Amino acid sequence: MEFALVNGILVNESSLIPRANIHIKDGKIWKISGFQTSIDRDVRKVDVAGAYVSPGFIDLHVHGTGGYDSTGATHTALTGLRKAVTCHGVTTLAPTLLSSATNHTKTFLDAVQSEILANERGAKIVGAHLEGPFLNPSKKGVHLEENLRTPSAEAFDEITHDHLNLIKIMTIAPELEEALVVIGQCKNAGIVSSIGHSNATYNEATAGIQAGVSHSTHTFNSMSSLEARDPGCVGAILSSPNVYAEIIADGIHVHPSNVRLLLRTKGIRRTILITDAVRPAGTQMKEFEMGGIKATIRDGAALTSEGRLCGSTLTMDKAVRNVQSWSDLAIPEIVQMASLNPAKQLQIAEVTGSLVEGKDADIVILDKELKVKAMFVKGVEEYVADTESSS
Repeated sequence: MEFALVNGILVNESSLIPRANIHIKDGKIWKISGFQTSIDRDVRKVDVAGAYVSPGFIDLHVHGTGGYDSTGATHTALTGLRKAVTCHGVTTLAPTLLSSATNHTKTFLDAVQSEILANERGAKIVGAHLEGPFLNPSKKGVHLEENLRTPSAEAFDEITHDHLNLIKIMTIAPELEEALVVIGQCKNAGIVSSIGHSNATYNEATAGIQAGVSHSTHTFNSMSSLEARDPGCVGAILSSPNVYAEIIADGIHVHPSNVRLLLRTKGIRRTILITDAVRPAGTQMKEFEMGGIKATIRDGAALTSEGRLCGSTLTMDKAVRNVQSWSDLAIPEIVQMASLNPAKQLQIAEVTGSLVEGKDADIVILDKELKVKAMFVKGVEEYVADTESSS
């Protein structure tokens, strides 16, 4: 397949390039040129009429969207999820599993592996994010305590057996006994260790970072906070230059002022926008269940009967728009946190995450309000907005 997106505003890593053309061939970005450069007459041209041409978004922490729940670990759920996120500009995702029994974790990983091999239409699945089970019960959030495990080399091997290359991120509380051993195992296996659901002191969190933690799961949420005499997890994350920090920019999980604080301390190069979305995201659903946990949607928040947050209803395009409204960042800076940064953390930046010749043609077309008009995965149009319903 060969075509060219013409007359767009290219969103690159540092600036906006107006009236740019992107020539796509065999699923790759073949050539990027200015409007004065002629394109072969036999190449199909798609005029995007001055819309933003952005790298596709990458969501490395998502449980569900569009009525589908990856926790179910079925082909239907994963296929539905990868198609449901396309209308929100997501071209790559890491289905995320909350703490589960070991047998179900293996079922989930098998399902993710099968889905990758099936090569279905929709967003690409890069691998899995295991949010647990080595979490601190005092910061478990909605994770069922019965599914939490004490970290050990043996427990890690049991959970990850035959799936080491599939697991991209594992959320761990570093203060737990032998957690540093597991963090070392992750590092050796090329798995990103993420601090989360943790009550670590600053020193304990720093020890985890020194052992190999390079990521923070939904920063500010379900972790020890910044205190005057013990900066806790948040302080360790903000002060470490080597840790990427996820943030749920929905205005519910984190106050916009804390989003701005994170951006000023970590900077745009170490901040990653995620959704932590659950099944009702992008739908009108009011009740749902995830991993045996029942919750309802109230004023946009996913809440259990006890009032605990249970994931979010956020979508990646909405996260981008929220950060634009809460900050003075330029569009390329915001997009980088939704595309190139997660690509780097997932070690896939050589093939996606930015619009560079030779990379996959993973592209989202955004209107002036940063709403998704269309998106492409490896040059295949996976979504186009209904102009009547989106106007």
